[in-house]
Amino acid sequence: MFEKNPEYFRKLESKTFEELHGNNKDKYIKVYQSESDSYVEKKVIGKYKYIGGESTSDLVKDKVYCRVEPENEFRIIDGSGEDYLYVPNNFEKVE
Repeated sequence: MFEKNPEYFRKLESKTFEELHGNNKDKYIKVYQSESDSYVEKKVIGKYKYIGGESTSDLVKDKVYCRVEPENEFRIIDGSGEDYLYVPNNFEKVE
């Protein structure tokens, strides 16, 4: 069974969006899915800066996160490495 490595995610938190994902808007990234204990590829559809508003330990104010498909949902890959639905008003589009 796959076990998430906390040290890996601490290293991810210190990197910029470009260091993690590059500048390619049509890039696909692997996103962890805890329900199936596996990774799936999802298309990055934008970069967004968290401006605050939610009480969560998985988001850092002023940090840039990637938004992934589907386009009809506002899914952000947070500090846990998974994609979750968040309130769009708490983010500012970067690119």
